[in-house]
Amino acid sequence: MARAMTGRGQRAGEGNLSVRLAKSEGTGRECLEEAILQSFFDGELSPSMMGSVTKHIVSCLPCAEAAREVEKEMAMLAAAFNYEMPLSVPTVLLRERLYAAMPNYSRGWWGATASPVARVKRHKGASSERA
Repeated sequence: MARAMTGRGQRAGEGNLSVRLAKSEGTGRECLEEAILQSFFDGELSPSMMGSVTKHIVSCLPCAEAAREVEKEMAMLAAAFNYEMPLSVPTVLLRERLYAAMPNYSRGWWGATASPVARVKRHKGASSERA
């Protein structure tokens, strides 16, 4: 699998897929960069890039194998962290995508000005008593 070779100031996943391919070691084929695969599984690519990466994975055996490896690693990490953090915490990027998908949702004046980290809701079962 080729290693990530992102351009200066460019996030993995940005740009056109043909530019984001690198020669695979020993095969002479152009394969997905590791950073692109990771961004694909993290859901950080644009819809058009997601489609392009999916098509490439289906047609390229080395990339399909690399994708399976990334899936295995993510499953192992999820299982390891599930014990420590049973509820997933959405990232700021995911939260913003969710807000964008809900046009009638209003965060109000507090939500618009507060840091995303400061907006932590109390768990339903949490006690209101102070220790």
